Amino acid sequence: MTTKARTAARLAAAGAVALLLAACGDDPAPIALPTVTSNPSMASPVATATTVPVPTPVPSPVARVTDPSPDGAIAAAVYFSELYGYAVSTGDLAAWRDVSDPECSYCKVVAEDVEAGGDYRFEGGQTRVLEASLVGVNSAQDHLVHLIIEQDAWTSTGVDGSSKSGERTSINADALLHHNGSQWIVLEYDAVNSAA
Repeated sequence: MTTKARTAARLAAAGAVALLLAACGDDPAPIALPTVTSNPSMASPVATATTVPVPTPVPSPVARVTDPSPDGAIAAAVYFSELYGYAVSTGDLAAWRDVSDPECSYCKVVAEDVEAGGDYRFEGGQTRVLEASLVGVNSAQDHLVHLIIEQDAWTSTGVDGSSKSGERTSINADALLHHNGSQWIVLEYDAVNSAA
């Protein structure tokens, strides 16, 4: 192996280690990783910095999301709301589908949009629940939870170069949930954007 090849391999390995270590932290800021460019007039490669976004971590459900109490319903509604940003930025719908009722129209639309958006790179759009409260419980023991959510600015870029974007937004949402005996399931979700 030549000196150039060994240097390139070491820089690539250092970049991979940095990316793995960054995924373990809480800081969502992008990390500058070295890339190698060659210049025919130089004997060794030159390292330049490239910004690589940190992978979006899957939200962790708190233990209460399986609790059949009103607090469990609120925790499940918060968890579901946080899954939105994760699902659209990663394309991973496993957790989203796990807590969505098959008849939930909002849940289906989001899943269809994520699946159809495979040719897009989505950045930003993470959600944070600022407030959550139980509105009421009906005779079927369905729980209605009201949430106030903040969503970060986002950009969606297609492989053809087209792009869409949205600014930071406040969202008022209502989640209707039912406990199926083992966990809360979202029966329906209604979200209305307002200016942030």
